[in-house]
Formats: sequence, structure tokens, C-alpha cells
Amino acid sequence: EPRVCRLWLSCAVGESEPGAADEFASLVKDSLWEPMQALAYRALAYYGRRKTLADLLPKEDPLSLAQADAWLEATHATDNDEHWTDRIVVASDGLLPPVVCDQWTALLRAETALACGAHPEVVEGDLAALASLADEHPPRTYAEAETRRIAARATAVLVRARLAQGREDEGVLTSPAGRLLPAWERAYLQALGRWQLSDRDEAVKRLEAALEHNPYQTPIRLALATLLADRSPEAALNALVHVEPTREMFASRAALLARLGRYNEAETALAHCGVASAAGSEPARYSWARGREQSRQRENALRTALAERRGDWNAAGNAWRTFCIGGQRKTLQEALRRRPRAGVT
Repeated sequence: EPRVCRLWLSCAVGESEPGAADEFASLVKDSLWEPMQALAYRALAYYGRRKTLADLLPKEDPLSLAQADAWLEATHATDNDEHWTDRIVVASDGLLPPVVCDQWTALLRAETALACGAHPEVVEGDLAALASLADEHPPRTYAEAETRRIAARATAVLVRARLAQGREDEGVLTSPAGRLLPAWERAYLQALGRWQLSDRDEAVKRLEAALEHNPYQTPIRLALATLLADRSPEAALNALVHVEPTREMFASRAALLARLGRYNEAETALAHCGVASAAGSEPARYSWARGREQSRQRENALRTALAERRGDWNAAGNAWRTFCIGGQRKTLQEALRRRPRAGVT
């Protein structure tokens, strides 16, 4: 536990030690005091080791509040399940008073509801109430420190909820709770707001600033690659380089490689997006239900086009049927009759 503290403090002042992420992963396997366990989980998320984080969390057993918070930061191979929060168990003899535990649980449930497709208005009121918990005074106790963190996290989710409604609101990020967010996350959310307003150049600048603050975060890299794809596919590919890439990053890499005519490499990248792949999806805390659905559709559209190009019509048809679930087109053949023959573009 003292080692966790030393590593954490080194990271906090920008003097992280070589191999710190691996050491955090090793330390969290021990039976740590819950506040120290929470720091180790957050450090792994900071270093972008979100697949490692998922592997360290209980798969089916009950989750403490610290573990449940880490669950939203991790990348999981399965789709989000709104009922996973039923596994949260709050210890009756814990360090936090019941009111703080209730606030933390409410935050996790609101984040889960938004990630699973609930309308943002359903959770916006609860998030605004949680975001108001922070003030200008430094915390004097562990409970006050966690309350401030809950408020900061609620502020980030509130911004994302409003972005989902087409409402850009950077003012929330200047609130006391908003200023408690990591610098990379503030810049990232500001970039999404600029993107929402079609100010692509400013969005790219803010994403690049976010990447300077923290080069380990996949949400930043995925957004930056998406914005750079039209103008500079090679730069977009470079943005997707990561030690633990997510499924969405592999799919974006495959699309860029196909656009560049590197079809074999595109097939290899897309293979990581299969059901049996070890690559997890972007963490629920930094993704939207609609965005995940659109990503899966693009993934299957690309899988169809690549299979068609190599003449594997069975695979193309299967991918197309998956792509068109709920759509109007019934078969790949019907779609082909509606457009001229073309390769992957």
C-alpha cells in the first residue's frame, strides 16, 4: 500500500517511473485496502491499460464501489448490460458514510443508463444534482475527496449527455466540479463540443492538446483519427497506435487501410473485431450507445465489402445480413442491383 501511494504521487507530479503501469497491475492483485485499490485501478485507466483493468475485475462476483467505478473505465469484450449495477455491494462498515455511497451508486447507475441508450433527459437532473456537490474548498477527509470526485465525474457525464442531444455546453467545464476533471478529459470534451459545432480545425487542436496531456487514452486517439481520416489517412493511422487498442480502433484502422488499398492489412485488422477477439470495446464511460451501434454497422459494411472483393459471397452475404438487421434491404444481391459494381472505397 505505501508503494501504491508512492507510485501514485510520482504520477501526480509528472514523474512516473518506468514500468509504473505494470507495477500497478501487479500490486492490485494483492489484497489492498479499498482506497489504495481504487488508486491502482484509476492509475491503470490513466495509463490506458483498460483491457488489463477488465481482466483484474471480478467477472460475475459482487463488486465494491471502487471496482464498479473501474468497471466503467475498463474495456469489455461483451456489450453493455444495464443490469450489471445490480452486482454492486456497499459494505456496511466501510470508510464512506451512507450518503456518499448512495451518491456514488447513483452516478454509476446514471452513467450506465446513458451508455445503454437511455434518453439523456432521463438522467440529466440527477447528474446536475451530483455535479453541484463540489465547492472551492479543498477536501479535509476521504469522504469529502470522494464527493468531489463524484461531482467531477457527474460533470463529465452531464457534458456528454448534452452533446448527445446536440447541445454544446463548455460552460459546465468551468464550474468547480468541471475544473476538478483531468486536463486531458476537459480538452477532449471541449474538442467534442467544437466538433458538434462543425469547427473541425479547433476540434483537432483540442484533441492534440488532450493527447499531449495524456497520450495513453484511446477515446482521444479514436476521435482524432476520425477527424484526420479525410485529409490525412496516414496521420490517422498513426493516431490509432496504442498498446491496448480497442475494437473500435481496429475497425477504424481497417477502414483506413482499405481506403489506402492495403486490403490484406485491412483484413488482419478487422479480424480483431470478431466475437472471439480479445479486443474490448471503448469504455462505457467514454462512449455512446448510438455511436457503438453506428460503429458496428460500419464494421459489418466493411466486412461485406472486403469479402465481396475477394469473392467470398457467403461471408459477404452473412455480413450484409448482420449489417441490415432492422433495415429495409433483405439481401446483398438486392443491394448490388441498386448500385454499379465498385471495389472498396
